[in-house]
Amino acid sequence: MLATGRRRPRPSGVAVPTSESKMTAALAPLLLLLLQMPPADAGPARPRGAVAAELVPDVRLSPLQRRTLLDDVYQDVVRHYYDPTLRQVPLGALRRQYLARVDAAPTTASVYQVLDEFVGQLADAHTRVRSPLERQLRERHQSLSLGIALQDLGSTIAVSRVVSDEARAAGLMPGDRLVAIDGQSVDELLAQALRSEPSSSTRASRLLALRGVIRHAAAQPRLTVERLDGTRVDAVLTRTVVDQPPRVTVAREDEVLVLGWNQFRGPIRATVAAALRTHAEARAVVVDLRGNGGGSLQEALAIADLFTPHRLPFGRQVARAGASRLRRVPSSSEGNFDGPLVILVDAASASASETFAAALQEAGRAVVVGETTCGCVLVTTSPRPLPGGGELSVSEYDYFTPAGRRLEGQGVRPDWPVRVTRDDLAAGRDPARDAALATARELVARASTGRPHTPAP
Repeated sequence: MLATGRRRPRPSGVAVPTSESKMTAALAPLLLLLLQMPPADAGPARPRGAVAAELVPDVRLSPLQRRTLLDDVYQDVVRHYYDPTLRQVPLGALRRQYLARVDAAPTTASVYQVLDEFVGQLADAHTRVRSPLERQLRERHQSLSLGIALQDLGSTIAVSRVVSDEARAAGLMPGDRLVAIDGQSVDELLAQALRSEPSSSTRASRLLALRGVIRHAAAQPRLTVERLDGTRVDAVLTRTVVDQPPRVTVAREDEVLVLGWNQFRGPIRATVAAALRTHAEARAVVVDLRGNGGGSLQEALAIADLFTPHRLPFGRQVARAGASRLRRVPSSSEGNFDGPLVILVDAASASASETFAAALQEAGRAVVVGETTCGCVLVTTSPRPLPGGGELSVSEYDYFTPAGRRLEGQGVRPDWPVRVTRDDLAAGRDPARDAALATARELVARASTGRPHTPAP
């Protein structure tokens, strides 16, 4: 991807992307929900131990360094943001307010929190400032976990899976509603976070707000949950670091192959291609992208190529200067799967997951099942390292689907919407996966009789 304008010189020792890598640059992955374990995961990653302050040493920044850091972040956004009007947000006028907060921040981590709120006023999930801890977690393919997976059900945050022995011993169960953290109402905490850091869509705002609430809680927060019968349970959980490397899961449901992956990064394509070869007799494929926060646009193009024998359009990227480039799925010499295809998504399916689903949906190649996706589809280049150990990502391109739809703030709407309830979680049911399998089997049946498929309302 070609950046607009000239980037400021980077510190020595930091890899600078080549022109070729920029031309095929990534849709930056989102750490949408640090507790979220995507349904496609094979299982919990191995805990690496409690998160302590010493995990990332606190590099002290002088008052001048703090102010320079804020100014550098502002200038970088002004020069490179895809919208030269900054979406009509008076970011320059807000600098004075945030300068006072940067001066008053007690630690470098809290300085970065203020900076993230500053760029967060653009209501753009991709333009953000990551703290030194978040940068380290991203680079190491790790995340923070309390030993549970949480799912946003719209008006309720519920436990979807209990992963750790500590959480099980504390009595937490799927279907429990998260009521409070350290005695503070989750609803109030989310409302406060939403006011301070809006995002690309309501779905993204809630996910990012919950992530922030958990990230800034104590290292051993006390969670209060409510059972389906109304009784409440308190549990003190230890926050740990878990590995989240790129991974693919493979399952067979009779004639249907179910594939899932947690991000669009190598070697995902090679693993997916191998699974398709191993299960060449499968008559339909379900691709589970729930919880997939995105990754490399080039990887998304390459994986989409495995599911179409034709050179399909993949959409347009539009820079601040107005130039655009049409992305097309490259044709492949290897065997492609051309049978019925179903893509399973949810509100945490973001970025490259959304462009992948939208392109195949609009081409009539796939039926999309689940929930409306995040609506977080602006395009960034490589993050810029910042003093103190953090980094800045800036959205430099807007994105439009092949049909001309702007996905940012809107997301991909499923052909077959499915809602998950607390009762489903408590009973261990997965209605979205069941609907995807039912759709795949119907497509197989209709293909064998020559009947067209009509998605369920």
